[in-house]
Formats: sequence, C-alpha cells, structure tokens
Amino acid sequence: MQEAEQATPEQGSGAAVAFVLTSAPGCLTAEAVRTAHATIAPAGPALVLQEGEGDVLMFALEGVGTVFVAAMPTPVPGGEAEAAAQHSLCALGTGWELPPHAAHLIVGLSPEASAPGARGLLALTRVVAAVAEASQAVGVYWGAGGVAHPRDFFVDSVRELGDDDLPLPLWLGVSVAAEGDEVSLLSRGFRAQFGLPDLLLWAPRGAGGDGLELLFDLLLYVARRGQPIPAGETVGRTEEERLPVEVVPSPIDPATEVWSVRFPGAAPRLGDLRLRAPRTLEELSGGAVARSWDLAEWAPTVVTGRRWGCAALTAGLATGLVFTALSRAWPWLALAVPFLVLALLLLAALREKRWLVLRRGDEQVVLHLWHAGEGEPALAAFVATVLSASNTGGDEPKPNGEP
Repeated sequence: MQEAEQATPEQGSGAAVAFVLTSAPGCLTAEAVRTAHATIAPAGPALVLQEGEGDVLMFALEGVGTVFVAAMPTPVPGGEAEAAAQHSLCALGTGWELPPHAAHLIVGLSPEASAPGARGLLALTRVVAAVAEASQAVGVYWGAGGVAHPRDFFVDSVRELGDDDLPLPLWLGVSVAAEGDEVSLLSRGFRAQFGLPDLLLWAPRGAGGDGLELLFDLLLYVARRGQPIPAGETVGRTEEERLPVEVVPSPIDPATEVWSVRFPGAAPRLGDLRLRAPRTLEELSGGAVARSWDLAEWAPTVVTGRRWGCAALTAGLATGLVFTALSRAWPWLALAVPFLVLALLLLAALREKRWLVLRRGDEQVVLHLWHAGEGEPALAAFVATVLSASNTGGDEPKPNGEP
C-alpha cells in the first residue's frame, strides 16, 4: 500500500471497556490474573496489585495507567453481547453463536496522561486476555467495537501480538450484507476507538477471506496514518493497485459518513448506480434494483454545462432588489444578507456541472449530477467504465448545456 506518511500506532483514543463473559459467578483472584498476564505478556509491563477488596480488583500498569476488574453476577443486559457475536470474524460463514453466560467481569483502563491511546488499547487487550484465561470465560465482548469473540480465539490471538501490533480484528466488528452476487463489509467501532470513519468495502461473493483481508489492511493503513483518506483519492496494496475512495452515508446510520472502496473485480458503483456485466447499468433503491438499462441499446454520454436559466433568474432578482431599494430609499445595510444569498445562488448556478445521460432514439434519462472537481477520480473511473461497456463507447464530455 502506498505510504502517505509515516505514522505510529499510538494515535488512537485508547478509551475502551471490555466484558469477559463467564458461565457462572465465581471468585477471581488477583494472583490468577497476574500469573495469566505474565504468560501472555512476558515482556511487561507487569501487573501490580493496588487494591483487591470484594468484587473489585485494581492493578497498576507502569507507564500505561490503572486497570480495574469488577465482577458482576448477572449477564450483560439486553442481549447486547449475543447480538455483538454476529460481528466477530469467528461467526462469518460459520454460524458460531456466543454460548450462554450467567455473569461477566468488567475490565477497564484509566490511562495516564502520558499514555498514548493505541498503546493503552494494546495493554488493556492483554489484561482482558489474562482475565479471560484466569476465569475460564466463554467469550469476550469488546464494547467499543460492538463485537464479541470466543474466548480461545481472543486469548490465542493476543499471545501472538508484538508491541507495535494493532489487533484490529479483535477491536472491530464487521457487518456483512448480501446484495445480489455482491457483499458489503462494514467495519464497526473504528470511529469510536480511533476517531476515524469506518470502512465500507464492496466485494464479489467469491472474494471470501480476501475481502476481509483487504478491509483490515486498509483500516490498518488509515489507523497508522492517523488521518482519513479524502473522497476522490485512491488506495491500494501495491503501487499499481489504485482503488478509488468514495465518502458515503453509513448503511446502518445514514447520519454518519463512512469511506467506501470496491474490491478489485467487484461491480463498479457510483452512489445508487451499479454496472453489472456484461452491459447492464442498474439503479438501486433500498438495496433492490429499481431500474436497469441495457447499454447495448442505450448510449451513455457525459454532458457538461451550467444552469444559465437559474443564473438569469438570480441576476434578475438581484436587479429587482436594487431598483426596489433605490425607489424606497432602503438602507443598504438591510440588503447585505439578501445580496449575499443571491450571490451564493448565482455562483452555484454558474459552477460547471456534469450529467451522466442515457439516450435511446428520442428517449433520454438523466442519471447523475455532480460538480466538476468533486471526487473526480472515482467519478471519472466509473463513467469511463460505463462508456467502455456501451456499444457506442459514448462521447467525451462536452459543453452541451443542460440535458
């Protein structure tokens, strides 16, 4: 993947609480946790018991902060952990479900001011694995990622971690949705833990584990980079691979934006438009195909122009406002806001726009509108693919006015 800048794994927020799920309430000793932690993280820092009374244990992690373990004699309420299990990698394609749990242990970290976020997350992850090992848990629920894992998967994964690793598959959930012969993979919890948008990856059904591998590769790149990738730029695992980036509403929360990438070989897509092999262009609504066009019959083209009618109307309104002000001796200060609004409307009307248009004989369908300069790489790549799929090959953009 192309490196934009050298970032460290210490740019995350580090704020997280995890839940170790147990089959029955039980007595957890500080010595059992410390012993398990020493085997899971032999290089330290060591867990030092600060306080151990009743159902709460407090440990110090040098240079990281204070860790607490609180025993709760009831399950995580509301079926929250059971619902989160479907977002674990262990559940994808296997049908794994979280075993019943009757109690849980809350494990949290209060970081020192000097402790970087991702370093704190990694330290907490190791303590959580130690608590799961010492308590013979049935699973681990990572709250910030909305994901629950089997105990063995979590503990074994943590044993293999290096000090610079970011175990995103443990910290993030993945939502999977099928749509025709494609699937969408959506990360969960990336914004909550790293302050960066989650990723929506489109992949063919046959991509299998390759799609998940690309999802976590891209997220790891952004986590280390510490900055989101703007719409219109490209990413890839090699210098030659260039996957256009879009910014779109999240399919589970339209008020939140995510960045979106298409797996190589997935059907090209732009917003609600999707190109299906060999020459079918589809418009989607709510995940279903609302309309489709055979590009052997419909000729696609890109029309460029400006909305001169809107510009003329706006200019006319401004002129009328001036004459009215002069005839009635209005104070010019009172006209400042209306003039500013009209000026912005005029600029918007004069800005160059582009339309993706399909034509068949006298019929015409206008499919997409965008302003020149907005997300050009992703838009240009999609339009070029549509044009090349057509019998006619389409036309180059030209100033034809509005379609």
